[in-house]
Amino acid sequence: MSWRKISKYGIALFVAQFLVGLADGFFGPAWSAEELHLGMAWMFGSWLVLFSVCSSIFARMAIHQSSRAFAHAWLALLLPVVIGVVLNLAISRFLAPAPMFFIAIEIVMMAAALFVGTLVGLIIKGRAEADQANV
Repeated sequence: MSWRKISKYGIALFVAQFLVGLADGFFGPAWSAEELHLGMAWMFGSWLVLFSVCSSIFARMAIHQSSRAFAHAWLALLLPVVIGVVLNLAISRFLAPAPMFFIAIEIVMMAAALFVGTLVGLIIKGRAEADQANV
């Protein structure tokens, strides 16, 4: 296990999630009953951006990983989860809790980003190695 790479990519995932969440909260529309469709569209758009960014981080990790890419990716995903739980416990008394539905969607989305990104990275790595062997 390459703990240095795991922590590097785990911190990159945390920073990406933090920045997308910060932009979402700062630039996102205020939700009201009349503009619910606008808020939902914004929310799905931010999830799509987060999925794309995290998938690319997982793909890069898989390309540069010599073995056990999925194990390294799961461990890298665990780091931002632990950091997020610790921060949530620290600031939970100052903020309203997030609905469990949104938390569940984000967990499923991150697992899908891990799977898709790592798989894409392994495919790219395999093709590059095959091209290099044919030269």
